[in-house]
Amino acid sequence: MVGAYKWLRLEVPEKFPVESAMTQARQRLGFEPVKSLFEQVVSNQPLPESPKAYYNNLLLTATDGCVFDVEDSPGNAIFGYSQNQKGNGAYPQVSSVVLVDFYTRSPMDVEFGTIAGTGEQTIARGILSRLKPGTLNLADRLYPSYELWKLASGTGAHLLWRVKKDFRLDPIKTFKDGSYLAKLYKYDENRSRVEDESITVRVIEYKLDKKSKEVYRLITTLLDPLQAPANELAQLYPLRYFTSEGFNKEIKTILRAPRIVLRSKSPAMVIQELYGLFLAQHAVRMFIAQSAQEYDLDPGEISFKHAVHVLRRHLTAFSFSPGKLFLKASPC
Repeated sequence: MVGAYKWLRLEVPEKFPVESAMTQARQRLGFEPVKSLFEQVVSNQPLPESPKAYYNNLLLTATDGCVFDVEDSPGNAIFGYSQNQKGNGAYPQVSSVVLVDFYTRSPMDVEFGTIAGTGEQTIARGILSRLKPGTLNLADRLYPSYELWKLASGTGAHLLWRVKKDFRLDPIKTFKDGSYLAKLYKYDENRSRVEDESITVRVIEYKLDKKSKEVYRLITTLLDPLQAPANELAQLYPLRYFTSEGFNKEIKTILRAPRIVLRSKSPAMVIQELYGLFLAQHAVRMFIAQSAQEYDLDPGEISFKHAVHVLRRHLTAFSFSPGKLFLKASPC
């Protein structure tokens, strides 16, 4: 605010708002308006035009979890602590599940929950219930189950999820490309298979190279090997790691540096701060996407850290200029 006064060549008042005034304003606002703003922003996000954003005309998305350390205050204790053989961790933690656009790495949806008593699969239910038709969602081996698969595929979205090595999938039909059809069964409270409740999935097994001993297994709703060959899906899935890990790094390391712990001391303010972080990441990613389109580049070729620095240098002028400011980023 002081910088804005100087930029406008105004005299800085002797009585200027102190740091606690910002905290009080945040408390009056609450988290609901920031959440609503996030939902409106991502719902109005234009679809990428690049063919790299799609597989067989399906928009590529990734689902992944992320954990945030928060201030160790009495109020934040409700989120719970990570635990090991030595006891509780140093800070309470908030768990989140986010849906990310593959191409731009911008968030499309997010759900928050406690680290204690709320598993990532439970938090993910909200995300998976809101998947859109015309998309192909990639997720890691934590998510596959009959219930979550039925929930996510019921939205009309296509799925490509990795499964654990001990996940039982008996072949019922094998294709020339090595993939096969299997049944994903529901299990009752006694861990017994419910034979009359199942979903047909296609299974793709592969190794990263000939020397590798680990076999990766994917299940998908894309049942036709002619439309979605096994080798194409096997090459597509590892890109999920770079998308989700890159997103987490941008949120937790670049935007928050050098702070490790979220500053808010009450649960409502923690959620408000998190929505603010996700909005900031989305804004930077849209800035990168627009710049990449102008210079005919892939968004992944433009440094997120560099984009943040560019925006921070121009933030005062961008926020307070009475006219329109067109800001262009160097592709370097």
